[in-house]
Amino acid sequence: CYPIQLRPETGWSRKALQIHLEDSGVFSRVIFSGNITRHPMLRGRHYRVHPAGLANCDQIMEFGIMLPCHPTMSEEDCRYVQQVLTEFIENTVPAHIEMAARHVVREDSAAG
Repeated sequence: CYPIQLRPETGWSRKALQIHLEDSGVFSRVIFSGNITRHPMLRGRHYRVHPAGLANCDQIMEFGIMLPCHPTMSEEDCRYVQQVLTEFIENTVPAHIEMAARHVVREDSAAG
């Protein structure tokens, strides 16, 4: 697998990307390690965390995803994964922009 991390400032949803990949026949997995203190095995256990917290670990858990990468992939397979990712990038409106657009539409409807 090839790990990537969506940039939080894009407003893209990892879940939306996963759905797009799966619907296109491209397998993916979340990066499940990230912040180990959030895993069920540590519930009820005492452990130490740096006073600054684990922001980078949390970010990996929220925005990390693994793309396919293995020796049996052909160049055509690689191009297809790239095409599917490009489609997602070009056709996905970040959540914060979509919410703002909905708000403007509601304001226009109320004014009319």
